[in-house]
Amino acid sequence: MAKFLVLRKLQVNPLCKLNKTGNLRPGIKPRAGGYPPSVGGGVFHLNVDGKRITEFISVPETGGYQTWQTLSIPDVRLPRGQHTLQMVMDSGGYYNAVGNFNWFSLN
Repeated sequence: MAKFLVLRKLQVNPLCKLNKTGNLRPGIKPRAGGYPPSVGGGVFHLNVDGKRITEFISVPETGGYQTWQTLSIPDVRLPRGQHTLQMVMDSGGYYNAVGNFNWFSLN
């Protein structure tokens, strides 16, 4: 779980290895809320191997510090092999924070 991601040079590069070419559905569960609770978060996108694979994604205001929302992100097609994944923070919301992230998955 990542907490209170602020716009800085944060770079997390997890590797994934795919046994076959196929579509993957990214799953992300962020939140923006707390103090003040009515302020939305920032914007981010996902890269694979240094190339943007998603549109810009806004972190929603969820109404509470422990209220999370799973985002619906379209499938991405990746070829077989090893890939570097990146979550890139583009712009901040309140306190210049993009948001809090509970989990990230590829299915």
